[in-house]
Amino acid sequence: MSLKALFEPRGIIVAGSVSPGKLGSVLIDRLLDGGYKNIFAVNPKGQGYGEIPGFVSAGEISVPVDLVVIVSPSFTVASVLEDCGKAGVKAAVIITSGFAEVGNKDGEAEIIAVARKYGIRFIGPNCAGMANTDFNLYATLEEKPLPGGISVLSQSGAVGGAVMVASKERGIGIS
Repeated sequence: MSLKALFEPRGIIVAGSVSPGKLGSVLIDRLLDGGYKNIFAVNPKGQGYGEIPGFVSAGEISVPVDLVVIVSPSFTVASVLEDCGKAGVKAAVIITSGFAEVGNKDGEAEIIAVARKYGIRFIGPNCAGMANTDFNLYATLEEKPLPGGISVLSQSGAVGGAVMVASKERGIGIS
């Protein structure tokens, strides 16, 4: 699998609560503010957000979706990946925390096993997200960077976020 599903997805699922103030709604706002349009909300209530349609399962979505951004509780992440894998989703950004960073190595191993089963490439868990300014993709909780030609990869969301803020303050664009 190429990384195109991660960096240039045909569609994006935001999995988790999209109630006002919840991370799902914040991420949808970031995606929309960046100019990305092909977004779907998936959560147990099938709740949409504004013009974004809601579904109970990724399998209900009738158009190709390549990326899921997961902000659901940690105990649900493996089942969300399973659902998305069955629907053909090939990339994930797992923002949800509560895994190896707090000693939940079994939960993290379960995520890895599901991702391998379906060939899903993923970032996370417990991450701040990712951005591709060339594609108007801002699936992150961090500062929206200015478009540019510099790539940034950070193991630390705090450090990556600080780089985004500092680069924006200095007028330096990030790809």
